[in-house]
Amino acid sequence: IMLHFAVRDTGIGIAEDKLEHIFESFSQADSSTSRTYGGTGLGLTISSQLVSMMGGAMRVDSEPSQGSTFHFTVSMKPSSETLKPCDVSGFDGLRVLVVDDNQTNRIILEETLSSWSMDVKVVDGGAVALEVLAEADAIGNPFTLVLTDYYMPEMDGLGLVNQIRQHAQYDGVKLVMLSSSADSTMGAKEEGKHIDKYLVKPVRTSDLLSAIQGVIGMSVAKVDAPDGVPNTTRSLRVLLAEDTEINQV
Repeated sequence: IMLHFAVRDTGIGIAEDKLEHIFESFSQADSSTSRTYGGTGLGLTISSQLVSMMGGAMRVDSEPSQGSTFHFTVSMKPSSETLKPCDVSGFDGLRVLVVDDNQTNRIILEETLSSWSMDVKVVDGGAVALEVLAEADAIGNPFTLVLTDYYMPEMDGLGLVNQIRQHAQYDGVKLVMLSSSADSTMGAKEEGKHIDKYLVKPVRTSDLLSAIQGVIGMSVAKVDAPDGVPNTTRSLRVLLAEDTEINQV
């Protein structure tokens, strides 16, 4: 089976006369010493070679100021494993409010939660979240769960949580905070005090699922290994190619 992937960005784009060279070692579209966008250019070279080793190919469509779309194909064999789907039947119609100032994060969460048959509403900040909560409560259709980002302008996640907890009518609302901070001390401090669950981004779908099941009181069934596959963990050796120190950590 040949799979085709496409990754699109909204960056500066690449001139047509540069497209055929960007997969070469140490090649960048902007080679000036004063360029704004750093890096060696090796990432695309490595990616292209890995894709080639997997029986595929990589190419790019791009125009200056219009962003770029990178395409790659890889040859895969169908898996013989039988995977058991997650049981999300208890989520039908669950009212969830997502609060995040980042549009991409809102889209991802909305699509994920909606795929679990939840009734999802997304907003971009704490102030409008409080308004939506009040409106839903006034018409007798309250939210059961609020997923809020921590780092937001004007009113951050903790500020929103504190506002919610000051109103008795929201006592039954479960609060899950998503944060890009890996500060486990803050997570342990807030979890159980003001919030019901603290998750560090990037959040895996399985972790989000388990967290929601836990806070709303659903029993979390253990997922067995596929038939014929031992239910054990194994260590993996990972090679990370990254020239930016903060990304290496």
